[in-house]
Amino acid sequence: MAMNKKSGRRIVALQRILIAGILLFSVSLSVILMFRDRLSLLLVSNVQTELLDITRQNSMYVDGKIAGIFSSMEYVARDLAWSRDGTARKVRYLTEVNNFTRVGAVDIYGRGLEGPDIRMTDFPGIKLSLRGERKVVYTKRTAFDNLNAMVFSVPIQMQGFIMGSVYGILDVNALKTMFNFSAFDGNDESFIIDAEGRMFVQARKWELARYMDSYLAGWQQPDAAPELVRLYTKVRQNRYGVERITMPDSTQYYLACRPLSSVSDLYVLDVIPTYVVQERITGILNSVTFILGIMLLLLLGGYGYSEWRQLKSQEKIYDLAYSDALTGLGNLEKYKLNMLELVRKNQLKELAVIVVNIRGMKAINDFMGYKFGNTVLQLVADKLKAGCREGESGYRGNSDMFYLMWRGCDRGELERRLRELLDGITEVYAHKEGSRLYLTAGVYIVRLEDFVSEEEKRKQEIASAVEGQLNINAMPVEYGGMALDVDESWPMDVAGNARLAGKQIVQQNCNAVSFFDEKVVKKMKQEKALEDGFQAAMQNGEFVVYFQPKYDVRGASPVLSGAEALVRWISPEHGFLPPYIFLPLFERDGNLETLDRHVFELVCRQLAAWRQEGRQLVPVSVNVSRRNIAQGRRFVDEMERTMAKYGIDKELIELEVLENDASVDEDTLITFLRAIKSSGFRIAMDDFGSGYSSLGLLYGMPIDCLKLDKGLFDGWQEDMPDSDTSLVRHIIQVAHETGRVVVAEGIEQKYQVELLRRFQCDYIQGYYFCKPIPADEFAEFMEKERL
Repeated sequence: MAMNKKSGRRIVALQRILIAGILLFSVSLSVILMFRDRLSLLLVSNVQTELLDITRQNSMYVDGKIAGIFSSMEYVARDLAWSRDGTARKVRYLTEVNNFTRVGAVDIYGRGLEGPDIRMTDFPGIKLSLRGERKVVYTKRTAFDNLNAMVFSVPIQMQGFIMGSVYGILDVNALKTMFNFSAFDGNDESFIIDAEGRMFVQARKWELARYMDSYLAGWQQPDAAPELVRLYTKVRQNRYGVERITMPDSTQYYLACRPLSSVSDLYVLDVIPTYVVQERITGILNSVTFILGIMLLLLLGGYGYSEWRQLKSQEKIYDLAYSDALTGLGNLEKYKLNMLELVRKNQLKELAVIVVNIRGMKAINDFMGYKFGNTVLQLVADKLKAGCREGESGYRGNSDMFYLMWRGCDRGELERRLRELLDGITEVYAHKEGSRLYLTAGVYIVRLEDFVSEEEKRKQEIASAVEGQLNINAMPVEYGGMALDVDESWPMDVAGNARLAGKQIVQQNCNAVSFFDEKVVKKMKQEKALEDGFQAAMQNGEFVVYFQPKYDVRGASPVLSGAEALVRWISPEHGFLPPYIFLPLFERDGNLETLDRHVFELVCRQLAAWRQEGRQLVPVSVNVSRRNIAQGRRFVDEMERTMAKYGIDKELIELEVLENDASVDEDTLITFLRAIKSSGFRIAMDDFGSGYSSLGLLYGMPIDCLKLDKGLFDGWQEDMPDSDTSLVRHIIQVAHETGRVVVAEGIEQKYQVELLRRFQCDYIQGYYFCKPIPADEFAEFMEKERL
């Protein structure tokens, strides 16, 4: 069974790993696909940003070049303002520095200071520079050389007066060397376009330039392609923009555009084919996917390893939780688990639960050592395990107790198997160790009717079959067509019945087998209920004192001289209970010590009440149990405090102790008696002659009264010979000789009274005169006897 469950757990673990792998793969694939889409968008945005950055750098570079040109021209203009000497040389200097195609200087009327005269209408930039501004104007065709050029001009001024202008004409083809920035391995291309979309500066790829030139025509017009209109709108609003366009041949490009800040209506344009971007994105995505795949495999491998480690840990924990480390058998938890499993599977039929106990295991551990004791336990466990058939199992309980779950309801067959098993263990042990080992086996055969509810039994009397369910841990289980009264504590209840069967075995030097007896168990349960109800009975005042009169028979006629206080339990649940039912139970569990003190206080309280009523009191005898005897002086002090509380004189209280108490040694008893005597109490020895009484003890014990046990008189008959009564006669004689008085208990016949009076017995107590009666009846009895 254990191997099947272990294999089952491993299969379940592998299934979890497989399911987790599928789920992890599915979720990861979805995440990767979603991530690829988002990453692709992010990378496209990144490419667009990078393309705009290239455009920005190109425009800044061109603007920087233009600023440098203006700087050199202003330097020459200042020299010309102060001196016209060397004008030609100064102007040529500009050609050398800036690669101008043509340079010159004119006065405010356009007359050439260096170079030809010009018409201002042909050069609007030069005209503007005569107003004190530096200007650069893009001109498609210059008046001089019919060049597609940029005309630079700065004013010549001195002390606030404009004296003319220095100009320079730069062929736009010279700007091709300015585009040095690339971030796509040379696959991008940079241009300068004008407001109409014509490219007048091409960097490297002439075919692409011509292709773009025809497509970009009128890019600022409303009827242009939508992508170009969007690009123009972005440039106009943000001074930069990027757009993805589709060419007539379906090829796609990214265009990034930014205007030059130094020249109106000129723009830097960067172009890159989309396949270049896509190749980059695909490469990055593939790398990311590969890394994520590796991480997925590592994660799945880690989960599988963790799951396998957890399985091993669970198996180890399971073994620790459900097996006994010393013997290898299952433990009590395993027993309970398997029992409930049998209930769930409807396999309780013909099941017997057996509890095997090793006698004298404590002595083996004490005298031979725990190591030797463990060897004994292992030997027994191995033999019990070997004695189990298919479908049967063994478990170790606490200490030296073992549990067996066997199949079969035939008592004879079960007893035969068990005796053979126990005898086999004894023989093996005797052979190995040279001594005997004895075991007991309590057997409980699980029967369906043992745990069918009372309500279900009533239903079964009405109908032949009633469909019901069994509920364990909120899981419904059908069983035999009946509703079963079973919960998680039921397995231990069954084992408890088997243990109770074992407790019925009388201790003897042999292996013994006992079967569960419902009557014996019922009695034990009733006794347990009484023991458990002690505290509640004390609180509810259920213990009451009855008084049995005691008569002085030494005179001509009997005279009431005292009484014995006897406790009775009047229970709402159990009814009237005489002391022989509950006193042995309370003596066993220790409650008798408390009950003694309670009865003593009740007696003192009752005497005080009678005195308050003006009644004439008689001495009352109160019993003291062995546990209070062992307390010695402490108990005596407590009695004195109770008597002082109610104002009771010690002459009204006599304490009765048992002489035949084997649990109290002679020295302890004598010490207690002396403490009582020294405090002024009268002492009576109760039940003398019932067990181990010895007349020799009378000489050493400070007692005042000897109470003869009823058993001394049970064999008396009328007209019997004197030899049959000689023992009682001699006891009375010895008591008198030692200064004690004698009370005969349990006297019920007139001839017994006559014989005892002839033997000079002092007092008689028994049904002949009066049975024990409640306090109110005894009060009336005292009044009647006094009259």
